[in-house]
Amino acid sequence: MKLSNLSRLAIAAGALSLAAPAAAIDYIIDLSGNGLSATGSISTDGTIGVLDAGNITAFTFNLDDGFDTFTITEDNAETLFGGAGFIATLDSLRFNFSNPDAFALFQNPIPASGRNFICFAGGLCGGGSNRVSITVRTFGGGIPQTGNQIVGSVGTVNGAVPEPATWAMMLLGFAATGMAMRRRKQANVTFSYA
Repeated sequence: MKLSNLSRLAIAAGALSLAAPAAAIDYIIDLSGNGLSATGSISTDGTIGVLDAGNITAFTFNLDDGFDTFTITEDNAETLFGGAGFIATLDSLRFNFSNPDAFALFQNPIPASGRNFICFAGGLCGGGSNRVSITVRTFGGGIPQTGNQIVGSVGTVNGAVPEPATWAMMLLGFAATGMAMRRRKQANVTFSYA
């Protein structure tokens, strides 16, 4: 069986899409209440379902506890997770505040240092349960939460660019289109004037 160039390109594109890892997902965070706020982003490895600290590839939180502000990132803070709290979907990041064992702590400089943190908690974290605790200067301020809440929505972070596998698929598509157009027979066009 002889394959056309177009068929070979289609097979190569299919193999590339199967070999490509899950694309990273960026969630935009914008939480506020009780005079507290946290804005920023959490980037994951593309895992859908329950996340643990290993699925978080980057994060930035601009914290404001009503007295002071501080920015924590993966470069100046550590994380500590417990229970099954974060749940990722293709369009949102949720936290299960109903799970008393669930917490996700992002803290500068290290967990238990007492300041500069955001903690999502179904159980105890930052002095209280069922809330998002945000602390820069005043310990333990929180935004009450119940149930399974959306804490982030999918968005682009810092002008994200397509994954390499996406570029490869686009280039193969352009090549296949070009080859198909080239293979078309030239139509004989005649003009007649009246």
